Amino acid sequence: MKQELHFDLPIHFLMALCGGFLGAYAIFNRMAVFANAQTGNIVLLSQSIIEKDFVRAIHYLVPLLFFALGIAIAECIHVKFQRIQHIHWRQLVLVLEILLLLVVGFLPTR
Repeated sequence: MKQELHFDLPIHFLMALCGGFLGAYAIFNRMAVFANAQTGNIVLLSQSIIEKDFVRAIHYLVPLLFFALGIAIAECIHVKFQRIQHIHWRQLVLVLEILLLLVVGFLPTR
């Protein structure tokens, strides 16, 4: 049996566009932390620790911890809502993320 792949290019394009926008927004408006590229935060965290700049290290540790918290919350939603029929659990996660991004967008930049 050959498995067919389904590509929804407009959705993938929009997701890539959103990811790039969030990354640029976070770098330029949210104190130079990476929003969706945690590898960058890990590198900058490591550099700060090596330089013994622990205040700056905490600056990069906070988004990493919240990223991990977001993963944990998404998994809790997955476990709790995986059996509902009328909406997929991933849609719930996406709605929650949209709401949180709206709130963050209105927070002061400093």
